[in-house]
Amino acid sequence: MSSCTIQKLSAEQFRELKKLLEGMTHSGSKTLCQRELEALFSLLESDERFIDAAFGLLKGYLKKEHSEVRFSTVQIYNELFLKYDTIREKVLERLDKFFRYALGLKCRIPPPDAAAQALVPLAIGVFDLWHTRFGSNCMKLRNGYNLLKNVHNVDFSTKSFVDPKERKEKEENRKRLLKINKERLKNSNKQMEELKPEIEASLTSLDSCFELLLPSDDLLQTESTEGPSNEETDMRLYGVVNSRDFNIEINLDDKVEIVEDDENSPILEAANDSFKIINNSFLPKVTAWVELITIAEGERELLKTALYLKDRLDAVVAKYNRLQIVKPPPRKQEDEYDEVTSDSDLEEVPEFKPDRRTVTREEIGFLSERLDLLKAKRSKDGECSNVKREKEKLPESEVPSSELEETEKTSEKIKTKDRKAQLLEVAPKLPYDIDLYHWEDEKLPTPTLVPVNTEGGRFWGASISEEIGEVALPGGSESLRSRVIEFTGKFEPVTRACRAPLPSGKLCPRHDRRKCPLHGVIVDRDEEGKIVNPEDEEKVKKSTKASEVVPDWQDPKLLAEIKAATGIDLKMPVKGQRLKKKKHPGLTDINPKVDTPESRIAKKIFNKRALKRVAATLDKLDQKRYRDKFGDQFNYVHDTS
Repeated sequence: MSSCTIQKLSAEQFRELKKLLEGMTHSGSKTLCQRELEALFSLLESDERFIDAAFGLLKGYLKKEHSEVRFSTVQIYNELFLKYDTIREKVLERLDKFFRYALGLKCRIPPPDAAAQALVPLAIGVFDLWHTRFGSNCMKLRNGYNLLKNVHNVDFSTKSFVDPKERKEKEENRKRLLKINKERLKNSNKQMEELKPEIEASLTSLDSCFELLLPSDDLLQTESTEGPSNEETDMRLYGVVNSRDFNIEINLDDKVEIVEDDENSPILEAANDSFKIINNSFLPKVTAWVELITIAEGERELLKTALYLKDRLDAVVAKYNRLQIVKPPPRKQEDEYDEVTSDSDLEEVPEFKPDRRTVTREEIGFLSERLDLLKAKRSKDGECSNVKREKEKLPESEVPSSELEETEKTSEKIKTKDRKAQLLEVAPKLPYDIDLYHWEDEKLPTPTLVPVNTEGGRFWGASISEEIGEVALPGGSESLRSRVIEFTGKFEPVTRACRAPLPSGKLCPRHDRRKCPLHGVIVDRDEEGKIVNPEDEEKVKKSTKASEVVPDWQDPKLLAEIKAATGIDLKMPVKGQRLKKKKHPGLTDINPKVDTPESRIAKKIFNKRALKRVAATLDKLDQKRYRDKFGDQFNYVHDTS
């Protein structure tokens, strides 16, 4: 951007143009905002000086080390290139710069990676559009197109760079596969020539079976295949003048039912055998043959022959699938005892075996005793039931007191059982846990925990001379017999909002249960947001005063220690203090602050003080080792350090 161009525009005009272009290029969006684009067009058409200034700003944005900015800049380049001749001339003068920063020729495209991967196809497509529109009248566009295609191996169909080695390998692989498929096609042609007589024989056999099973089916086919020569006259018989305006559909049942009997069972078996051979062997082979012909780019006549054969096989298979063979019901078995053979005298007589149902006298006596006992018991039960019925009929004054007490006790027991059952239905049910496992253990040992020494791998940390033993868990053995059940209570929905007046004139819409984190205790307010009850004003004042008090965990020393240990700043923002806003929030941050465990550990380890302390400790160890081994030598005794 030349300084003379900036001077021609006033400061306010240049500021307006810069704000507009900066908002369009730094939005981070994949598409341009049409409203902003129309505003840019109207601004450029109002004064020609804006065109030079806009192109100067776009040149700077195209060099930005951010792919999202370059992506939007290329889109604006395209819109201005297609509309304004002056912009077109300026872009063609600096076409090498466009290739350098938009396509990444002779330089690296900056991050983020997602936008960088989308920038190259966009730039290739834009330049291809320029070439198709204006390439016939512009030598620079034709030269640039040939440069990208022949020198830099740009594939405009896929909008990407193609490595010549990969392209050559793909072409060689394609030729090799084509050669292999042609050899396979030759072998397949020989195989199919040998199979053709068998296929024709199977088709003829199955067609013959169809003719024998369904003699009327062929007649229907011949009638349907006859040409529509008398269609007009036939339809006039039914009152239709012009049959071309009508489309009559007749839905016939696909299934044809055939009852199997002694006469047609051989025909059905032959048809089934032919169908299995065609469906399992011939049809898959012919289908593979057709696919191989298309892949190997075979002759057209050969493909027609294969397709005709495949259609015939498909038609025969579909026709057989229409058959619904019904087997006859099974015959009743004849009574074997009606047929008496003449050789009955020669049959073997089975040996006599006693019947299990026969019982001895002792067993009969035992069973009779058991029956007598059962009868006596039933008679007693009947007498008791009769007595109960008579007692129920008596008035309460005539019933004895002992029996009344028994009936009351039984009724109380029934009531307690019913109440217990109702409570058990409502009571929560918990799964089997460790407390039930140790419920009946009388001598239960106290559970302990073995601590882990985390300082063992740090050579600059404090040394632990004594070994740490097992530590008893809090609660002792009772913790294994107890179980904590949390009771949350019944959920009550929040019914009222905060309704405190806001600086904008609206009311706070927050729905909290008791206290709003911004305005304190929630109280009843009127339509303007004023507190209704004077007692509630004191509550609100007390809550706001309590909220203004700085909590203990916001101690500056404590926050500094936490930040030094974890690297996280827990300081609460000061009320009324504005946070720093990003200049361009839509763009992806390419230099974010890395906050990972690795970075935090590296910050501790590579601290200057820690490195000095470690170096001093290592030097002392080296000096001690050297003095023990080489203390009699002059240069080790007199240490200059």
